[in-house]
Amino acid sequence: MADVRAKTVVDPVDAGADSTESWRALVHRAGWGIADQALSSLTNFALGILVARSASPDEFGAFSIVFATFILALGLARALTGEPLLVRHTEAPESDLRRASASATGTAIAVGAVAGLGCVVAGVALWGGLGQALVALGIFLPWLLLQDAWRYAFLAGGRSQAAFVNDLIWAVVLLPALVLVSATRTVSARDLILIWGGAAALAAAAGIYQAHLIPDPRSSIAWVRGHRDLAPRYVGEYIAASGAYQLSVYGVAAVASLATVAALRAGQLLLGPLNIFALAAGVAAVPEFVRISRRRRDAIRGASAVLSGGMVCIAIVWGSALLLLPAKIGELALGSQWAGASLVFLPLVLARLGSGAQAGPSTALRALGEAQRSLRLRAVTATLVIGGTIGGAAVGGAPGAAWALAGAECLGAVLWWWQALVVTPKRQSEGAE
Repeated sequence: MADVRAKTVVDPVDAGADSTESWRALVHRAGWGIADQALSSLTNFALGILVARSASPDEFGAFSIVFATFILALGLARALTGEPLLVRHTEAPESDLRRASASATGTAIAVGAVAGLGCVVAGVALWGGLGQALVALGIFLPWLLLQDAWRYAFLAGGRSQAAFVNDLIWAVVLLPALVLVSATRTVSARDLILIWGGAAALAAAAGIYQAHLIPDPRSSIAWVRGHRDLAPRYVGEYIAASGAYQLSVYGVAAVASLATVAALRAGQLLLGPLNIFALAAGVAAVPEFVRISRRRRDAIRGASAVLSGGMVCIAIVWGSALLLLPAKIGELALGSQWAGASLVFLPLVLARLGSGAQAGPSTALRALGEAQRSLRLRAVTATLVIGGTIGGAAVGGAPGAAWALAGAECLGAVLWWWQALVVTPKRQSEGAE
């Protein structure tokens, strides 16, 4: 017995060294992961700002609908490929991770091809400015989704720096091209989307060189079948969560007007840096929460509180700065869209506070593989968001929609934390017994 006890004793110095090294590795991975997602979101943010400055409210509303279509396709691809890759294959052996990455990226291409074809067909049927923009999106959608899938593959392998480099390639090609073209002539939403998609295609091709593997679309069906316990629920969860915002765009356009959609979208644009950080922290946190759960499951609760607390604090700081923003600066950033955006800032900031508070528990349930439980809660909160936003728009236009969204997000935060603090620990203890 004495020998067994001796073997279980850990030298405090060694333990401290191991702990310090673990924290350094975590900070390194998370830092590059946050920087990567921030850079990726920055390209979308720059595109939106450029369109907002150069388009009329109706044209900007049409662009918002096209961009909402892209976000829906992106969320579907992430739910089928990136999310299962992070949850199931983080820290997997190198050979297994390479096979999984080839299948996941190939599935992203397949999703992009199917969704892109739908965009092209819809665009040809509609034509006009909206239709041409949809066709442009459809052409480059497989490349856009492949570029995003590479980032998840690199994050799963602990190569967050490689993910950052890939997004840097996209930004270095995209931003100068946008500035050059917009400075030399009047450009349409179609032209901007073609430039945006072309830059993404170059970055996606660079990802093949970085990873030293070829995506395998032929394994798409096998990949989805192999993750059928997670992927369908993640698809449903995405549609119920981020997809709720995009579906709300269509609903608001139907019950109000494109100008109402433009006001909401313009207000959200100035929240862009905050949204960028929230997305960055969320994507980078998933593999780290997976690692934490595999080493010390009870530490998940503390990590959730830290993540949510950080998101709320950042939202307060940025939101306060926006509310104090001089009108001249707002007009410089958004042009003619400023008048509508200024009406919805306060409720949109409150909505971001509620959304930030949800970050910790939602990431924890994702890392723990509680896909079914998370999906049910997403469905409830999505119903609140969609119904509230559309109903608010019908009654009070853009301000009514924004205030309803704020109420839905804050109530959603209460539901998520109740699930994480009360229901999940109870169910897990019952399962252990």
